[in-house]
Amino acid sequence: MSKSARLNRLIESKHPAAAAALSPLGRQAAFPNGIPAQSREARDCEYKATIGQITDGKGNPLPLPSMAKLLGDLDPKPAFLYSPQGGFPDLRQAWRERIQAEATETLAISQPMVTLALTHGLSLAADLFADPNTDVVVPKPSWGNYKAIFGLRRGAQLLSWDHFGPDNRLNLDAFSKALEQIRYKGVVILNFPGNPTGYTPTPEEAQAIVEILLAHRGAPLVVLCDDAYQGLYHEQNIQRRSLFYDLAGRVDPGLILPVKIDGATKELAFFGGRVGFMTFATDEGTGEALNDKATAIARATVSSLPGPSQQVVLRALADPNIQDEIGVLRATLTERYLALKQALKVLEGSEMGTYPFNSGCFALLSLPSRLNAGELRKQLIEEFSVGLIAIEPVNALRIAYCSMSTESLAPMLKRIRQAVDKEA
Repeated sequence: MSKSARLNRLIESKHPAAAAALSPLGRQAAFPNGIPAQSREARDCEYKATIGQITDGKGNPLPLPSMAKLLGDLDPKPAFLYSPQGGFPDLRQAWRERIQAEATETLAISQPMVTLALTHGLSLAADLFADPNTDVVVPKPSWGNYKAIFGLRRGAQLLSWDHFGPDNRLNLDAFSKALEQIRYKGVVILNFPGNPTGYTPTPEEAQAIVEILLAHRGAPLVVLCDDAYQGLYHEQNIQRRSLFYDLAGRVDPGLILPVKIDGATKELAFFGGRVGFMTFATDEGTGEALNDKATAIARATVSSLPGPSQQVVLRALADPNIQDEIGVLRATLTERYLALKQALKVLEGSEMGTYPFNSGCFALLSLPSRLNAGELRKQLIEEFSVGLIAIEPVNALRIAYCSMSTESLAPMLKRIRQAVDKEA
């Protein structure tokens, strides 16, 4: 029996939903007994001639001095040599402890796998679970890259549901009806705080989402919690942690597999580091099997991950000041959020409004139907020196207030109003 077949049998016995959701690629994937595996087996040998990396002959790197000096006091060995497949074990454990610290009870979760930031984690999940027989449930509007990751790359069908109803509240009825449309197997994406909406559900709305999922009795589901912006909460009456925690341990393994995609990009403001994580809410054996498959796919694409950025994250997590520093960063963003809410008063009496937003990094400006978001975006650049993102499926403009100073928000909104009034 092949290794992939053994992994499939293990997953089937312990987590039928995960097994049923696997794509053909996911079923075939298994980490090969190639160079990394053989080198790992020989790690204690006196003479090692396995990995093709230049060393001093004793396992230490030979970095160019002009490069080594740029890394400060980082350990040159993990910085300059290949990192283990799936990421450094101590970093994976540190992130696992970070996840567990958010839980009210010990969760049954896999060891997090390090990914090349969150897009890579979502892409790995798509490779494992998405194919032309998969329906991917996403809100409208949602991050545009979901369409490329799941549709373009994997041929899955996207089922969109209107994020907000006519009352401008989270459209739970539309979410429930979208689940009912899933044919053979589904991937449900939960992205809170959201991009581009900047919205997080209230505790009551979050509980309703969980109950809708728990009541699901149809096709097997993979629930992907895209937690890119977790922790960036600017109001009190909103769900203050990922729905992954409310699903893990409660869902039927015959029906639903929760998966958490998160990372240092926004949580630690380490955008250039490209350090993300993927974690399965499963027993240890299933988690190891799914990690094996995901690592095999990563080996075939990006292979091992950058060592320096992993070491930066690991050392940051161990710093006793890290939580205070994160608190200062979040407070800065909340200050900008509040300044934007105040500055939006300039739109009173205009044809514009905003979709509900309360968290994260973004706000969505809704436009009158007579204007085209894509055309107005260009006009704002050319005539008013204002750069925004057009979200054309809902004819809106996205403001990334996370990247603006507090004092620049009001002048920018005045220019936006001028542009819209000019076209009246």
